[in-house]
Amino acid sequence: MSEWRKGENPARWKGHLEHLLAEKSKVHQVVHHSALPYQEIARFMAELREQGGLGARALEFAILTAARTGEVIGHEATGVVEALGPGAERYSKVGDRVILGLGGAGGYWCGACDYCLGGEPRLCKQSKGIMGTFAAS
Repeated sequence: MSEWRKGENPARWKGHLEHLLAEKSKVHQVVHHSALPYQEIARFMAELREQGGLGARALEFAILTAARTGEVIGHEATGVVEALGPGAERYSKVGDRVILGLGGAGGYWCGACDYCLGGEPRLCKQSKGIMGTFAAS
C-alpha cells in the first residue's frame, strides 16, 4: 500500500480524524422505523389520503413511486388538476390533487441516462430547473 501514497495515512484516527470527527460516545445510534405489514397498507393509504397538507402528499408520492426521501423533499409543488389534455384521462381527472412529477418522459430529467437509471437524477445532464412553481396547500 505504501507505494500508492506518500506520507501519513489520511484516514488515521490518532492525531488526525480524532480532531475532525465526533467522539464515538457522542454519535447517536441510527434507529430505523419498523416496516408496515403489507396487510395494513390499504388502510394506511386511505387514512393518509384523508390528511391534508403537503407532508401527507409527499409521503404518498414516496410510497407510490418508491422514490427516495431526498428525491421527494424539496419538490413541494402541489395543485389541483383544472383541465386535461388528450389521453390524460387515463392518469387523472379534473379535481384530482397532484404533486409535481419528478422525472421520466416529460419530467424534469430524462429518466434514461446512467445517472437517472442509477438513482441519481439530480446529476442528469438534461435536467431542467423549475423557476417559480406555484404551490397550493
